[in-house]
Amino acid sequence: MRALARLAGAVFVVFSVARVAPGGACTATFTGDKTGTFPEALNLDRRSGALTVDLSGIPKDAAVFRAELVLRLVGPHTQRSLAPTKVHPEGEAEKPLKFVVPRFVSLDALDAVQAAHKAGKPLALRVVSTAAGVSHLEVSYVGGKQKAEGIPAVTNVKASHRKGQTLITFTEPKLEAFPEFKTGADVRAFAADFAKKHPGLAFRIWRSAEKITPDTIARARLVGECGFFSCWNATYHQEETARKPPVLYRVSDLGEPLAWGTGVYAHNPAEAGGAFYAVSVALNGEEDFSQLSATAEPVQEVVGQGEPILQWMENPDPKDGWMYRRGKMARLIYTRWEAWPHSSVPNNPIDYLVVLPIEPKPEKPGGEAEYNSWRVDPAPVGLHLHCWGGSLNGGYGWWYNAHRGAVLIASNQIPYDWWTGYHEALRTAKSFGDGHVRPFTMNRMFGFLDWAAKQHAEAPEAVRPLWPRLDLTRVFTAGNSMGASGAPMYAIRHGDRIAWAIGWVGVHVPELSPGFKGSYENSYGKRDPAITMPDGKTSPWDHFSDVWWMKHNPKAETGLIIASNGKNDGGIGWPQAHQFARTLQETRRPHIYNWGLSGHGTRTIIGANFDQDVRTDQSLPAFTNCSLDGNIGTATPKLKDQIEAERKQQQDEVADKKRREVIIDPYDGDPTGAYNAWLRWRTDDIVDTADAWELTVILLDKAPKDTCTVDLTPRRLQKFRTPSGAKFAYTVTDVKGGNELAKGTATADEHDLLTLKQIPLVKGENRVKVLPSR
Repeated sequence: MRALARLAGAVFVVFSVARVAPGGACTATFTGDKTGTFPEALNLDRRSGALTVDLSGIPKDAAVFRAELVLRLVGPHTQRSLAPTKVHPEGEAEKPLKFVVPRFVSLDALDAVQAAHKAGKPLALRVVSTAAGVSHLEVSYVGGKQKAEGIPAVTNVKASHRKGQTLITFTEPKLEAFPEFKTGADVRAFAADFAKKHPGLAFRIWRSAEKITPDTIARARLVGECGFFSCWNATYHQEETARKPPVLYRVSDLGEPLAWGTGVYAHNPAEAGGAFYAVSVALNGEEDFSQLSATAEPVQEVVGQGEPILQWMENPDPKDGWMYRRGKMARLIYTRWEAWPHSSVPNNPIDYLVVLPIEPKPEKPGGEAEYNSWRVDPAPVGLHLHCWGGSLNGGYGWWYNAHRGAVLIASNQIPYDWWTGYHEALRTAKSFGDGHVRPFTMNRMFGFLDWAAKQHAEAPEAVRPLWPRLDLTRVFTAGNSMGASGAPMYAIRHGDRIAWAIGWVGVHVPELSPGFKGSYENSYGKRDPAITMPDGKTSPWDHFSDVWWMKHNPKAETGLIIASNGKNDGGIGWPQAHQFARTLQETRRPHIYNWGLSGHGTRTIIGANFDQDVRTDQSLPAFTNCSLDGNIGTATPKLKDQIEAERKQQQDEVADKKRREVIIDPYDGDPTGAYNAWLRWRTDDIVDTADAWELTVILLDKAPKDTCTVDLTPRRLQKFRTPSGAKFAYTVTDVKGGNELAKGTATADEHDLLTLKQIPLVKGENRVKVLPSR
């Protein structure tokens, strides 16, 4: 393991500690209560918003180099103010204080404090609007003496940089002896007790282009803050954390785990160049810069997102396998400390799982090959999205298409935004009026995918041979419940990147979900014109509604959607699912959809193995209005008398042993059914040129009838074009018998879509040919 820590996947530089000499720099706090360096120095008239701070405690000849008005933080599930945060110097409304990046928990008051201090006057501000109010003022200056006593210091500051991210580690002051932790619950209990004994302590990360000492701290910038126990990965096991052994982070690929008592912070610099770092200890915001520990040499930095760090590797027993698959495989666990635009806050560690089949797929797999995991190169990729209560280790159904060589990528859902995004105010002091809802989670999942696509050539040598090339034209998303809500959202909004999606019992119109609308509100806020996506116009409740999105983007190409819902799934909701299914038909999207009465366990008719080679660089057929489709109804609830009559009838049938249980269909339409259950197509003989489009459509042998009719719309066209108003001729031929089943003409509509209405098909293969009319 020690040798592996020196892998070439990261540049890791260990710096000796520079214990700098004492000096007269400090951070003082000004509060409105009896705490802080200068208690009761801050006065806020809540009615008028007038805020004054008595700065007379700062020596007249002191040099102020940092001043931040720290705002109160909003609770995680609290609806925030819709008004933008606005605090400005009294009489200067045109000069509002700006948020301090990248943490957005305070406002930059440096100019205002410097001006007031120079004039020998109190700081006078006007607080017009904030999310949760003002906490206190912090002022860092040279030429004063820190009043607080007993602030401990860190030691052993080190920094390493890899592709846009610097990881700073340090040894925390030893305030308590660490016991032997057996479970995550042990760590949580110890951490809670520690916080009670040592309240208000935090570590602050300072960055500068020159070596940081008490004499140069004024030219450094505060870039981050973290607490104790940052070496502990408290989210890897998600809801099972309390029962599982604790996991410690590594900061180099397959390196040694950090020791208890080691702090870690990840910073993504905004500019490239050499940088020095220092770590101070703050006690309720107060700092004594004579207690600095700093790096002695600069670390060379570039601007970027940073890279995932390989934490460890597992090799499940090939006979037992993993996630219902057998064969040789490798599980690689990574962590990336996410930052904007993957996260609303910096230094946000999130774990990822990559599972790679190792055994090459034989030409003719024997035995139960459909249960095996095989290696192919290049390999398709499945982004597996877990359900509520799941984790990167499970809760997404199966390892889909492992029998076809699919590489599995999974992650933990943090926060629970249903794999979509959340307001940038979350975990900051911003209000809902200070920004937008952004697709942070989608961004980070695609970011990890793009990074993974390079690992066959760039991974550390110890694991590089395990990585096949990834075929980014054959990426799919998969999941169930919360994961099935996210899976089609990716394929619908990113049809250029997602070839197909599969998910059972998902939410498709968040606003109409009876049980989970509130969960979405925790991410987006309640519907309000003031809360929008980055375009400043679109509500997130619309943008993340699959129904709204498809109706408002009829020309946009989507991946193939394989989905299902239960009519009696009260939490997810049937009316919203019904809208989704009907919109797939009405907007002519490639889809296979089914419904039933298994509640939240209503699975898709396609299982863990989907044997069509669907790609983003290949056209897709959208089948609609098939004569073999079921009657989905109108999502109209049945009358109470009708339900009670059905219940009594089923109870009698159970008593007579004619059925196993009572399952009431609460809505009109067929109790179970599907769209396009019996239709498939060949992917190896598609013709998609400027002059012709051809496809072999298959009516499955197990279809309930020998023939059917269906509307067919070519989608995701590569070279063939169907501009509005253009006319086309088509034929449909029975491949086996050679008989022409139909021929006709069709005209492309206002959305540049060409639909061949009610073409006939017979069991087996049917060749459809489309040519521009001459």
